[in-house]
Amino acid sequence: MDIAIIGQAVEIPGASDPQRLWELVAAGHCLTRPFPARRRQDVDDFVRHRDRTALGQQPELTGPEYHRASYLDRIDLFDHEFFGMTQTQAALTDPHQRLVLRTTYRALEDAGYLGERVRGSRTGVYVGFAANPGGDYAEYWSTIDSSVNQLGITGNIPTMLANRLSYLLDLRGPSMVVDSACSASLVAVHLARTALLADDCDMAVVAGARVMLLPVKRASTRIGIESSDGTTRTFDDSADGTGMGEGSAALVLKRLDRALADRDQVLAVIKGSAVNHDGSSESMTGPDARSQARLLTSAWRQAGIDPRTLGYLEVHGTATRIGDPVEIDGLSRAFRGVTDERGFCAVGTVKTVAGHLFEGSGVLGMIKAVQGLRNRQIAPLGYLRQPNPDIDFAASPVRLPTELEPWPERDGVRRCGVSAFGLGGTNAHVVLEEYVDPAVEPDAGLEYLCTLSARTDRSLRLILGALLDRLAPGDLDRRLADVCYTANVSRSHHERRVGLIVRDIDELRDGLAAILAGDPPRVRADRDDRGRLLERLRVGWQRGDEVDLLRQFTDGRPAPRTVSLVPYRFDETRAWVPFPDDWEARLLGGTGPIGQSGAYQVTFVPVDGAAEAGTPVSVVALVDPDTPDAASRLTAALPGVRLVSPAPPDPEAPDRFSATADRIVADEPTHLVFALGFEPRPATELAEFDRRVEKNVVGLFLLAKELMRRAAQLTLVLLTRNALAVEPGGGAVAENAALAGLAKTLIQEYPTLNVRLVDVDDATADDVLGRELLADAPGVYALRDGVPYAELFSEIPELTPRADLDAGLPRPGGAYLISGGTGGLGLAVGQRFAQQAPGIHLYLTGRTPLPPRPEWERLAHSPDGGPLADRARALLDLVELGADVRVESGDVGDEEHLTDLVARIRRQHGRLDGVVHAAGVPGENLIMFRTVQDFRRVLRPKMRGGYLLDLLTRHDPPDFVVHMASAAAVFPSLGQADYAAANYYLDTVAMAAPTVGDARGADPGRRSIPAPRVLAIDWVAWRDIGMAVTTGANEDGVFRALRTREGLDLLMAGLRSDRRRFLAGRLDYTSELVAMLPAQRMALSDEIAERVDAAVAAATDRLEQLAARNRAAIQAVDVELVGRPGGGYSDVELTVARCLAHATGARTVPVDADLRTLGVDSLGVVAVTSNLSSALGLSIDPVDLLGAASVQGIAETIESGAGTEWAEGSE
Repeated sequence: MDIAIIGQAVEIPGASDPQRLWELVAAGHCLTRPFPARRRQDVDDFVRHRDRTALGQQPELTGPEYHRASYLDRIDLFDHEFFGMTQTQAALTDPHQRLVLRTTYRALEDAGYLGERVRGSRTGVYVGFAANPGGDYAEYWSTIDSSVNQLGITGNIPTMLANRLSYLLDLRGPSMVVDSACSASLVAVHLARTALLADDCDMAVVAGARVMLLPVKRASTRIGIESSDGTTRTFDDSADGTGMGEGSAALVLKRLDRALADRDQVLAVIKGSAVNHDGSSESMTGPDARSQARLLTSAWRQAGIDPRTLGYLEVHGTATRIGDPVEIDGLSRAFRGVTDERGFCAVGTVKTVAGHLFEGSGVLGMIKAVQGLRNRQIAPLGYLRQPNPDIDFAASPVRLPTELEPWPERDGVRRCGVSAFGLGGTNAHVVLEEYVDPAVEPDAGLEYLCTLSARTDRSLRLILGALLDRLAPGDLDRRLADVCYTANVSRSHHERRVGLIVRDIDELRDGLAAILAGDPPRVRADRDDRGRLLERLRVGWQRGDEVDLLRQFTDGRPAPRTVSLVPYRFDETRAWVPFPDDWEARLLGGTGPIGQSGAYQVTFVPVDGAAEAGTPVSVVALVDPDTPDAASRLTAALPGVRLVSPAPPDPEAPDRFSATADRIVADEPTHLVFALGFEPRPATELAEFDRRVEKNVVGLFLLAKELMRRAAQLTLVLLTRNALAVEPGGGAVAENAALAGLAKTLIQEYPTLNVRLVDVDDATADDVLGRELLADAPGVYALRDGVPYAELFSEIPELTPRADLDAGLPRPGGAYLISGGTGGLGLAVGQRFAQQAPGIHLYLTGRTPLPPRPEWERLAHSPDGGPLADRARALLDLVELGADVRVESGDVGDEEHLTDLVARIRRQHGRLDGVVHAAGVPGENLIMFRTVQDFRRVLRPKMRGGYLLDLLTRHDPPDFVVHMASAAAVFPSLGQADYAAANYYLDTVAMAAPTVGDARGADPGRRSIPAPRVLAIDWVAWRDIGMAVTTGANEDGVFRALRTREGLDLLMAGLRSDRRRFLAGRLDYTSELVAMLPAQRMALSDEIAERVDAAVAAATDRLEQLAARNRAAIQAVDVELVGRPGGGYSDVELTVARCLAHATGARTVPVDADLRTLGVDSLGVVAVTSNLSSALGLSIDPVDLLGAASVQGIAETIESGAGTEWAEGSE
């Protein structure tokens, strides 16, 4: 007897409904990405705590590293009131359970069975799930507060994934959790089908789910099937394992005869299913082709079908080097029993798109197959570039689809199969068939009442908007009765209600649009008897009376049928137990890391002057004819210098330094002086500023590229004049200071160019300048009154508030402009301002346009909204805080846009009270490979935008201007030349600005204007927001990545201090990367240098102790090698035996015995490999040892690849 699939639901990254899943699959999208920053923030410290307290576990020195996978954006949101929980109960409930509740509810809703239609029914609940090591949410929150253990029991016992839904909806059929590893949810389908046929239940909901709480990437947690980059490339030559995925999927099943009698929608039909086990095969955790062939044959027999009618198979397809060939072998064996036809059945897997959901993968694969049947299309196999050469596809019955294609009938039907294989050997297969709906009788023009409800106003608005979108394609235009029937009797009835009386789908669309726009729908005055009945029903229902909504369908016409509409939109809030910031003190009884203020400074300090050049030199200098002082200074300082004037700065000529570079290289100078940026005063107009940036900063970039191409080896000296702010408040030609940031990056990216910047004042003697120009030491230097200065990095003990600064900044009711305000960092700043200043007016600029204000709420709660939805949620949070939020799309470097915006703010509010300049574009490539267009694109928001903000506020200054700069200006990384240059400019602007309140220079005829507070903050990476998240640079490194609250606290403390510039962050003295700090061309204070030395020594000692402990533990294992007449075992064989014994507990090991006979499965091989790598000091891939099979074979494999080196090193 056939089983009908009458409802389905899915929630994976990027898809909250089955049709959206199909669109992703059909397009071949891959959802793999890094672990989301917001989630990382929630668990990072717990991972550190677990490492610190785990016996023998060394904490990661650079912070936790996580797998790439197909991750849900958030797992901490839940509508607890909707599901009858308190906020605390919800926060203690495992995210798996919350996810399953949502998807099973939506699947039942899609089927049309909620509320009274399902209450008390014999509905079964079957959930595929396994509690996997390292993913226990209860362990997480009980570490924080064990006093709530009893309260959290029902939220974390696995059986409750099924039992809670049965309890909430009063479902009285079987209710169970099924665990057979990766086949669990497909086995659950088989069990549900069996129960329906046995009349144990009348309907069943089946679900599976997978959430990765702690997807930490470590050798000790590998199970041997993981993809190297998180991507699943099934059947491809490059396949190296499975990419993991998250999400949940659910199906509602019913006997087909009953579904048709109840006029349910039928999405597809289950013809048959089978479950088996591999038995005593070659490996308990390895696949077995013969068992898989028996499984398929059994399922086909149960379904009563001819296998030749199958047009598609949704395979298990884990993309492992062993699993893929075995699966094709298995299905080839099965088909060969009935046909010799080749290449007739397409194969694919949802895992190439959404990753492997393990226990939840089976149901997700079924929904993909159902959607293929409904769309009559076969999706391409994602990531297929070159088929696996170890599989003879040409001789097999299957083929690999490479593009979206029509699904043809075979023998008049469309059928497919879905497979799932469990790690422990339990396998499942389901056979599906397309269901063809009978012709739908169109509407007869009658009026119907459509009712919609939700628990909250927000949810109701979202449902109205979602239904309006659902009706847009037009597939339901002639099915008004079905739509209204489904909405009226197939949904729960909640407190917030809307009823619409309509004659066709167009009227329903108009009514929904009117309500969303705040306009009441028109009510007809000329209603007939039916219309008056519907009006009475509408009024009574909206009032909450018990009314019979089915009365409107008793008109003698065929009864309406259920159709797929839209799932409920939950009004979710955060349901999570936060890990304490002070966990080291609270949970470990310690004091945490070395105390730091979180603020550092870069100051210029006097250094020893350079000596006379000891060897002959040959100097070429590039000078600007429009700045003759450079030529005269150079001629006096360096007698014999050859002066060259390069081509004029033409933005359309990226090769303008080519001829100059040819001439320089041909002359073979020892020194090249780049003196184009020798202007004595800062630019006073935008056009001049632009000209200098192009001539000097872009010019140096282009010259450096040309020198790199020619492999030039020389000392490159950048000569500037009054560009660096050696003394705070003394002014500077800040646009030329950008050359210092570029110089720092050049030093790292091209070591054969010895790069040195010398910034000179007019009081320094020529001979002193000459010696400094020819000095060897790279770095950034200034000459003031003949004294050389260099940068020094030191910690600021405390950001001390100034008594004369208003502690209430920002002001209540004030108007504030945040450039880059629609990005993560800008929105976080806006939220802090709104919290501290009631009635604040926030003007947020951004390059990416956002939808108009009325659409923010819909977008914010769209499950598929992605980053745009996050922005909308953040904007709504600002509104809820009482802020007046204005989003202004535009380029901060656009003079017209910014001028108009500042003028409008002043007209509307009287003045602009403060500016936060957070706009920016990250640097992303080495100078050698960077295009000049990309280089300019990075400079523009920071430099041109910053200059424009200064020009526009010069004569009507705000209380403060904060430049959100970057630590790249202090310690640039490779690929950050443009970004370092732009941020060094902002730092110099702040350092050179007049002191707060002092009269700044005014134009003739204008009064003196008091200077505003100007502050530049060089941020290290933010862990969960901002540019670092977008580029994947939000990792702990030399500095620990900042948490949002920590960063915002530093911002406010900086605003109230007397600082002009500081680096915000905390050095991570526990990280091995801190050893890189002395290699930077920046002097360190004695205190920091001593701490770094101590940290490096401690890290080295820790690593040596850990390695020695592991080696000693393995060496101490007492094991006897046997099986070789006369003995004579090599040192490598003995080491392999000890590693094997350490992993398995064996004490006698035959040298030539197959490891599988010793109980070593594929996971055991991973453990043995880890031991070997530690004992031998080698990097060994478990896959390389799988074929070795014995101690002798493994030893031979190792010796053939590294035996000599190891043997010598072990003496």
